[in-house]
Amino acid sequence: MYLPCQDSSVQYESDICNYVGFIDSVLDANNFTDIIIMGDTNFQCVAGHNGFNMFKPLLCDHDLICCDNLMGGVNTYVNRDLGHESCIDHVFVSSNLLNDISSVQVIDCGHNTSDHRSVTLNLSLNACRQNDHTKSYRNNGAKVYRFRWDKANLADYYAASRECLSDLPLLANCLAGRSKPEISNLIDVQYQRIVLGLYEAAKLTVPQIPANSLHHFWNDELDDLKAKSVFWHAMWRDNGCPRSGTVFLTKCQTALRYKKAIRNAIKTFDSQFDEDIIENFISKDFTEFWRCWQRKCHSTQVRNVSISGCSNDKESADGFASYLKSVFYESSNDQIATAELVECYSSVFNGVQNTCPDFITVELVDRCIRQMKRGKAR
Repeated sequence: MYLPCQDSSVQYESDICNYVGFIDSVLDANNFTDIIIMGDTNFQCVAGHNGFNMFKPLLCDHDLICCDNLMGGVNTYVNRDLGHESCIDHVFVSSNLLNDISSVQVIDCGHNTSDHRSVTLNLSLNACRQNDHTKSYRNNGAKVYRFRWDKANLADYYAASRECLSDLPLLANCLAGRSKPEISNLIDVQYQRIVLGLYEAAKLTVPQIPANSLHHFWNDELDDLKAKSVFWHAMWRDNGCPRSGTVFLTKCQTALRYKKAIRNAIKTFDSQFDEDIIENFISKDFTEFWRCWQRKCHSTQVRNVSISGCSNDKESADGFASYLKSVFYESSNDQIATAELVECYSSVFNGVQNTCPDFITVELVDRCIRQMKRGKAR
């Protein structure tokens, strides 16, 4: 949940009323046993604050309790530049969940560049067996991983790949006396075995991470700055969180460099294709233009795609082949259509000599082809 910044304007009161009304309508429209609301409300839960006064009726109507007293008095919003600190991120739970709360913690870590600190809620609940008639909205899609070759030990990978591929038979010893289709099939099988062996070697020796776990703009420099920011933040906390001195200044400087580097990396990544896009558009090279555009704007999110009920590559390909076979028409087998085409061709080119005019030369054809724009029909 995110609510707008608090002020004394009429617009702010109208916005808060809209948000409170929306939350109330969602709760009224659904069946539930308990409620947990977490987020940035941008107001302190203290009587007299305009935002809290309008939000409090929602808490009373649904028997919700604010968990600020379990945070240990730690502020969730800290702006070092302005010198402002306050608790404007809250956790609200149903009153019957209060005894099940293990802890509510405010996470203060060096790699968080936001002014807001993360808030975590830990509950100790009795596991309940799911009703057989309850719908499951769990995503059954396979999680996609990617290899981190920059973090791998290549010597270990070479040794593992040698072990995985050493048992493969030599293809040259299997081709003697084979027919052409058999040789083609043996080559395909051998290729699949090599790919599988290399993949198994990579799984054994190369670290894997979820495909969407890294930001698209991330680089090694940000890794280094993040490590320094985390180190000096931990050093600052171990020294009692001083507000001045060498440790405090170093902690602030490393955090600022880390935050600035992230902004620059995002800006650099977003603009790296701009020049190529403009150049390809001016030169009307639309093939490269759309390639650059796709690299800049294409989403890497993996989605499960179903085509006519087929969800894997083989079923989709077989379905496409079957449909193409049903609609394909070999026009050369139609004698009437063939005769009509021959007649039209003869009527157009009858009497035309099959010789090339003297002014059409190889140099002229070459010059004309070079002047044609790529990606345009002529």
